[in-house]
Amino acid sequence: MKKNKYVEIGLGIFLASARFKVKMENYRYGFGIRARHMIELTLNASQKMFIEIWLDTIDMKYQRTFSKKKDIQTILNAIDDFIDALTDKKGLRKVKWLMDNPIPNPNNANTNDFADWVNDWDAKNEGL
Repeated sequence: MKKNKYVEIGLGIFLASARFKVKMENYRYGFGIRARHMIELTLNASQKMFIEIWLDTIDMKYQRTFSKKKDIQTILNAIDDFIDALTDKKGLRKVKWLMDNPIPNPNNANTNDFADWVNDWDAKNEGL
């Protein structure tokens, strides 16, 4: 089997197994919340090998959890043409919305801005 077939297999496994997650956390020190977005992969050794080959084509290394915004954006760009084949479309919509609509910074926003963001977040989740 040629290497480009391995890349295609890796992409297919990624599309089937990737879970897009958003996690809300309280700040450990101080007040407020933060939202973390991530892509999680739970794979066996064979699946991991194929995904590593695919990730290499986009200059990335395998991680069980991708949580850096830059890494997530790189993956989103790479799978953009294949969204219809993605298993976790609901999770993807949440992650994309959060990346496009970050929680208002308390230093630059007021409580009304935060309340509006919460209402928008709740409406987005109800619509999924």
